[in-house]
Amino acid sequence: MRDRDRAGGDRGGTCGDRGDEFSPDAVDTALPADDFPPDEDGFALSVDVTVDSRTDAVLVDLACDRRQVHPAVVARLAHYYTGALTSLVADPAAVASRADVRPSDEMAEIRTWSTGPTPSADDVVPLHAQFREWVDMQPDSVAVCDLEGSLTYRELDRRAGRLAHRLHAIGVRQGDRVGVCVPRGIDLVVGLLAVLATGAAYVPLDPEFPNQRLEFIATDADLRCLVVGPGVVPPATEVPLVPVAERGGPPSGARDAASPPAGTDGDDVAYVIYTSGSTGRPKGTVIEHRNLANFFLGMDLAVGISPQDRVLALTSVSFDISVLEIMWPLVRGPPPSSARNAWWSRSPGRSALWSP
Repeated sequence: MRDRDRAGGDRGGTCGDRGDEFSPDAVDTALPADDFPPDEDGFALSVDVTVDSRTDAVLVDLACDRRQVHPAVVARLAHYYTGALTSLVADPAAVASRADVRPSDEMAEIRTWSTGPTPSADDVVPLHAQFREWVDMQPDSVAVCDLEGSLTYRELDRRAGRLAHRLHAIGVRQGDRVGVCVPRGIDLVVGLLAVLATGAAYVPLDPEFPNQRLEFIATDADLRCLVVGPGVVPPATEVPLVPVAERGGPPSGARDAASPPAGTDGDDVAYVIYTSGSTGRPKGTVIEHRNLANFFLGMDLAVGISPQDRVLALTSVSFDISVLEIMWPLVRGPPPSSARNAWWSRSPGRSALWSP
């Protein structure tokens, strides 16, 4: 790899000759990482490609701003470039984007990234069942609160359970998808837990999002029904609308809580969340309980959570990080909180402020 001094001097050899004369053995990519000169044109990283008029050799000049790009990254790019050339010369008809330019040592390192603990589907405790464990351990501890009040674990479980039974009564079953269009607060937590307790997957629809986006998701997700928060104007849909809050209190004979449905395991879908659609139409991403369990396990190991922790939740429920802010604390101890309408949830000895 040629690394040309900005002052005019050259170091290294040619990146390669033209056509079938190319030989990776003729490429010098062994420059020390700190041997790359800073870019004098103000770019964090620049690549200049020229052809020597005398020899037809292709010359490649890499330069980086060491304040923004580590020189080792540039050195790696040099190896990628020669790897791509080697692959294309070996098979000129190959699609360039499919060439594997990574050296064996890098591939070995990447493989180690996916060797962490991975629970099997049989070992996964569904999210709503993990919540019920806290209900059993500390039923009278405050679980969540907002400006309107607070709920203990027992009270939150009862409200979610009654909504789960109403959903079940209109035909919601394991494997269905249920939209949740509820502003952040206690009602949102009730809605999410209730859907999970039926064995269905929730599809978050932030009521503050554009109505056109909400209507697209409601149609594309093939919802069984839509849980709606107080005062929310739901997107146009033909599926049944279910108020998150009971009108006139719980019906006579309503059960206090919903047990996790039999058969729910790590292979069942927990929620379906939609991408922004910046590269085209929004796409639904399916997240299984196994995915959630592994994510939470990774957070336990990498970050951890203690009774003294507070978890600030600022993210829309339509963004994936909201699951970390809401559900991880709720099933580990310290619950979520935010700033506007300050609502926070607490588990035994742990609390966290939750702001919508």
